[in-house]
Amino acid sequence: MLKGKVALVTGSVTGIGTTTARALAEMGCDIMLNGLGTAEEIEHTKSTIAHDFGVTVKYHGADLAQRKEVEDLAKSTQDQFGRLDILINNAVIRYYKNVVDMDPKEWDHALAINLTAPVDLARLTLPGMIENKWGRIVSMSSTLGLSGKTRAHGLHRDQDGPDRLYARNRSGNTGLAGHHL
Repeated sequence: MLKGKVALVTGSVTGIGTTTARALAEMGCDIMLNGLGTAEEIEHTKSTIAHDFGVTVKYHGADLAQRKEVEDLAKSTQDQFGRLDILINNAVIRYYKNVVDMDPKEWDHALAINLTAPVDLARLTLPGMIENKWGRIVSMSSTLGLSGKTRAHGLHRDQDGPDRLYARNRSGNTGLAGHHL
């Protein structure tokens, strides 16, 4: 179904990202993994997907909070596979703090991973998709990205709790959705 296509999946060493990478591999995609994990977890995810589905699986350890590393992730994927057809923005970081307790550096870090990296990856990969006249970009979010919790961690409705802060910076991904080539 997707044989010969290449997918980059961020946040794909464990969890939903791994499940997404496996589903794409099952449909024939070669996979570039990215995410946090031990060397053993990374190797296990790579080798298991490659073995189970007979596709090429590689890993790039880009820190998505660092724009230069995000740029290298996109370029490296395209250079190593010769193309990039599917981008899955799945990586997320979440700080469990109230707005009063959150350090601005933590907020900036969350925005860099949850919003800036997906936008940068879309900007960097779209030209190749347009040239190939085919591509898909999926930016994952969650129901918290739509609403947040109103009484998170004992706070009242008018207070900013951790889930509302997460919802605010994650909901930007919802705005990226709805376009395909």
